[in-house]
Parts: sequence; structure tokens; C-alpha cells
Amino acid sequence: MNRNIDIKSRRVQQSVSKLDGFLRAEYNSEKNYLEYYAGLETLDKVISIKDQIIYGRRGTGKTHLLKALQEKLLADDQKYLPVYIDLRTFKPTLESDNDLYYALIIFQEIVVEVLKCVYVNLDYLYQEYTVEQQKIIIDPQRRKILALLEKFNRSFDRIFCLLDEWSEIPETSQYILAEFLKRTFVPKKVTLKIAAIPNRTQLISENRIGLEDGGDIFGFPLDNRYIYELYPEITKAFFNELLYKQLYLMDPQLYEIFYDNKEKRPVHNFINIFLANQALREILIASAGIPRDFLNIFISAYNIFFTKTNNRHLVVADIRNATVEWYGVDKKKTVDANSNAKLLLDKIINDILITKKRCHFLIPEKYEKVKEVKELNDLIDLRV
Repeated sequence: MNRNIDIKSRRVQQSVSKLDGFLRAEYNSEKNYLEYYAGLETLDKVISIKDQIIYGRRGTGKTHLLKALQEKLLADDQKYLPVYIDLRTFKPTLESDNDLYYALIIFQEIVVEVLKCVYVNLDYLYQEYTVEQQKIIIDPQRRKILALLEKFNRSFDRIFCLLDEWSEIPETSQYILAEFLKRTFVPKKVTLKIAAIPNRTQLISENRIGLEDGGDIFGFPLDNRYIYELYPEITKAFFNELLYKQLYLMDPQLYEIFYDNKEKRPVHNFINIFLANQALREILIASAGIPRDFLNIFISAYNIFFTKTNNRHLVVADIRNATVEWYGVDKKKTVDANSNAKLLLDKIINDILITKKRCHFLIPEKYEKVKEVKELNDLIDLRV
């Protein structure tokens, strides 16, 4: 089978351009998150009934993971009811200095959202009954639902409460909200899956109020899974699948020839159709395991390649120029606004990259609470 395409063709260019407007999971209106999720082994690790907090920096795919999990649970033979909630939606309009008030407002909205989801899906929950039986059962339930959630425990095997953007809640209110969730949901047939940023999460207070990581809830990290310098083959395989699935979604007929039906995955060298080997290594290092950074750098590099070069593939110069461009678009303004983080970044560049000519360094654990390490965490959060 001929598996070659002209990557400078108008059709390929249009698929990459279309992908540019489709990157964030919340922009997807097709509701097919599971179909284009790359790394299904990750999904298998969060589908259990265990309460979990999914840690990851911005762009690691937390939202996509939760929405793919929602679709997978709905397709399961078990009668699971997944409720996806974007916590940014329920942030109080007016800021308050009262952390308890803030947590109560968010908790109230979570409970209401769960009840609304049960209400809307009553037909699904009672689908094994005849139409007449449904009328007898469902109508009374609709009248009771706002007051008695536990009455519905017999209607489904388990509710999965998928809470996204946890770190948008002030840290001083997070552990209070976590305590409300623990007392209300953990003893019942409700599983919590929380997506959060590691350095901006406080699940439990010093006096043990909240959810204990490793006791009440279990951490699942998305960071550092696909670091090229540590796991070159795994990293290449993941981003090969990621790029294929994203582009296939834009133009299935164009890219379907690159799917290996026997192996049930894209051909292993799909990514090399676009990227020469050195350019591939460059982009995998530059994106540091972050899918959003990889895709944005790829799109920018492709646009440079398409408009300014006569090469057959994207080359190292395209990737480096795109990386600089992506930093300017996505990160520079935020870094410059944080003066302490900017000073630390300048010092790292001078002392580590320029003077010592190194790309990696370690911070001793004893310095975890030192102010400069907080600024370093800010830079990590920004994916610098």
C-alpha cells in the first residue's frame, strides 16, 4: 500500500489549519473525545471506582482525559452515571474573603449539577423497564429528586463525579470543599475524579480537614510520562498516535491509509512523514511531554515550512523558530508579569544553560519551602 502524501498539498495544509482551531478539548463540539484520545493505557488507569486526583500541568490533557472517561463509562455494561463538571463555571461572581462561604457556593453547585444529571437521565437509568413501568416509576422519582439523592442509589451502580479545573478554586477554600465532598459522597456510591495542577492544590489542611492524598483519594500524575530524554521510544510512539488521531479527525479520508488495521493503531512512522529525524527529536524535547505544546509547536512549524521553505520535511530550524514563536504567544507575557519568576528564569538561563551548558538540574527536597522554589513552581506551572 502506498502510504505517502505530499505534505505541502493544499489538503494537508487545510487539515493542519483546521486543527489549529480545535486544540483545546472544550472547543470540541463533536462529543467524540474517546475516539481521538491518544494513550488509552492512561484511560485504563483511571476508570476504576477508586477516588483519584489527576495531577498535571496545563496542557497535559486533563480535560480530554475526563471527557474521554465520561464517554467510556457511558459505553460500559455497568450502569454508571458520569457527571462532568467544570468548576470554573461555578466560581462565585463576587470574590469573598470568607473561605467557608466560597467552598459552600461551589459545593452547592456540584450537588445541584449531579441532581440535574440524574434527573435528565432517568430514562437511561430505567431503560430496562417497559414504557408503562417507566411512567409508574419515573414520574414519582422526578418529584422527589431535588430532595432525596440517596433514593436513587438503587437506580444505578455508581455515579462518577468528574471535577475539572480544581485549581481555579482558591487554595484556602479547596480543603474545605474537599471535606464537604468527603462527607457527602465518599461513603456513598459516588466516585470522585478530580483534575488539578500539582503546585496549586491543597486537598487537606494542617489539622486534617479535607481529603488525604493516599488515604481518602489517590494521586495519578500526568506529568513526566512522555519525556524524550527518559523514554524516547514510548514518547515517540505516543506523539505519533497523538498527531495521527488529531489530523485524522480533521480529514479522515486523507489520513485513513496510515492506520494499521492489524495492529489497531497508526503506522509507527506516521510522524516521520512530516518531521525529519533531527526535527522530530527537537520537537519532542521542546514540548517536554506536554501534548498542547507539541501540537502548537507542530502547527507553527508546519506553517513556517509551508510558506517559507522548499524542504521536503520540517527541519530543526522550523521547530526552533516555532518554539520561540509559541513561547511569545503562550508564555512570555505571563512570565514577564511575574517579576520574581522572570528573574529566576533569567538566572537559570545564565547559570545553567549558558555557563554550564546543561539542560537539566535538580533541586534538593530540603529547599521545597524556600521562596525561590515557589517561583520555580510558577515556571513549571507555565510549562517554561
